[in-house]
Amino acid sequence: GAALVYLPADYFVRSPEQHSISLPWRVVKNILGVALVVLGIIMIFVPGQGLLTIVFGLALIDFPGKQRLIKKILDRPGLLDKINRLRNRYGKPPLQHHGA
Repeated sequence: GAALVYLPADYFVRSPEQHSISLPWRVVKNILGVALVVLGIIMIFVPGQGLLTIVFGLALIDFPGKQRLIKKILDRPGLLDKINRLRNRYGKPPLQHHGA
């Protein structure tokens, strides 16, 4: 979950073209994203920050409908507040998303 601190505040409102990176980094980013989603799912059933880890993992993966899914997850009561409290603790601005 602490990795959400390092995302730019406008990460979830940027268009996919604004996230352009080279192909090798895109592959690494997607593999890491899938691993984080799997770990997040596991953490839902064991102690840990499952939803935060899933959100960060999804942010890394490239797939159609990504923004819509992330928005739906961030709209869960209290989740965005929890993320932004964590970001505030590290002196980072709150995350923006289309629902905010």
